[in-house]
Amino acid sequence: MNKLPAEILAEIIRECHADYIKIAQYSSISRAWKDPVERLTFRSLAVATDELDDFVALFDGDNIARWVHVTEIRVTFVLRPLPNPKGCCAVVRKADRKTDSIMFSASVVNLFTVLSSLPARRAIERSFSICFNKLHRRATKHAALELAAGGTCWEIPGIARGEHSGRETREAQAISGQFELLQDTSILHIHGITSFDFTIGYDLESLRSTWTPEIVSKLPDLKFLRLSTLDKYAYGRLKRIQHKDAFVSSIVAIPGDNLRDICVSSIDLPIGNEHLPVHRIVEEGDYLFISPELSRALCSQTGAPFPTLIDFELQFAAETADGRWFFEEDIDTIEISRHDPDWQKFWEIKTRNAQITTGEFPASQCQPSARPRRCCLY
Repeated sequence: MNKLPAEILAEIIRECHADYIKIAQYSSISRAWKDPVERLTFRSLAVATDELDDFVALFDGDNIARWVHVTEIRVTFVLRPLPNPKGCCAVVRKADRKTDSIMFSASVVNLFTVLSSLPARRAIERSFSICFNKLHRRATKHAALELAAGGTCWEIPGIARGEHSGRETREAQAISGQFELLQDTSILHIHGITSFDFTIGYDLESLRSTWTPEIVSKLPDLKFLRLSTLDKYAYGRLKRIQHKDAFVSSIVAIPGDNLRDICVSSIDLPIGNEHLPVHRIVEEGDYLFISPELSRALCSQTGAPFPTLIDFELQFAAETADGRWFFEEDIDTIEISRHDPDWQKFWEIKTRNAQITTGEFPASQCQPSARPRRCCLY
């Protein structure tokens, strides 16, 4: 096998990409195998913030050559376990947001210090992405209790009694507060990062969005930015408004001189009545209007917040005509309804729906529908 041309060997290894763990062991066969195997297995790496020393060790000495293969780093932030390990839900397991803020800020500092210590990547060679996609609380004895910060009161025999109502758990969530990146946090710059992705994973919904401008300002080569925000019905009106205001204020404060692509996802969670018939979602004239303020923010002129922006994508869930909310996954339910005669009065006009599905409408006429719309403003 060592006599195979490098291109053929690389293609063989690429075809076996489904199981990276099994592939990694073949890097010790020879130098001919090591490079293509590591080019594949080091392309996308997941790292937890309490394992950064192990992450750095992957690139010690001659292994620094692996660094050029990395194109994506997915970060899991590790915080202190919630108090009361035998608690059943958020009513009795109240997060210490001050401690969470301190630990999160320290984790960001350590992460950026580690990444800045590695050789700078030339952004013109290939894209390099960093993703904040998960939060984890270590050292929880009972795995099921990882869910206890959520909206359900769990009954676990011998551990948790599950005695609180849904209303009590939702209220506990609503007043639980958020953690944040502390304002006096000293973060190093990282060159070569071209893409940043913030995905709302487990408990990251509790991170105040005011961190965004500070992080983006430390990535001078950033071109692509993807942000998610959560509109959770169980939060209650006041907290939802606070989330929205914090998100908007963070967006307008982003240093966007070099950004070329922004994607914003507004994720809606169901309120429990999605089993009802789906109303006609797309009507003639039901446009998503692009306000003059947004157009001015995205135009290519001096003083605009994002003067170099080429592509702006907005993903949102549609609000139906009677005020009920549907979210992205409801597209399957809607598709089923189109083939059920009992729901015929709710069917959309097929020709118009086909246009929407294929994205044929211009950016200024993006339609609200259950499928996220892409708005490209040039």
